[in-house]
Amino acid sequence: MHCLVHSFWDHGEIEHAMDEALRADWQLPRQFVPFYGDWHTLMCVDQQDGSVVELDDDRRILRRWPDTARFEAALAWDDAQG
Repeated sequence: MHCLVHSFWDHGEIEHAMDEALRADWQLPRQFVPFYGDWHTLMCVDQQDGSVVELDDDRRILRRWPDTARFEAALAWDDAQG
């Protein structure tokens, strides 16, 4: 995973992101709940299967983790890997 440069969104920011007009403006499908990003690139939970996805500005899936536990593990720094 590449370096994250933004803060994870707080509850209020996630709630704001669920606004239908905002989602339509950014062409974000309803199945995705965003929790990180700048609206060009987003990290979201996919409500259909519980996976975590990274979406690009064209809303293509760049990466998919099968669940939040695997996403969290991808964030962990491993000193052995440098």
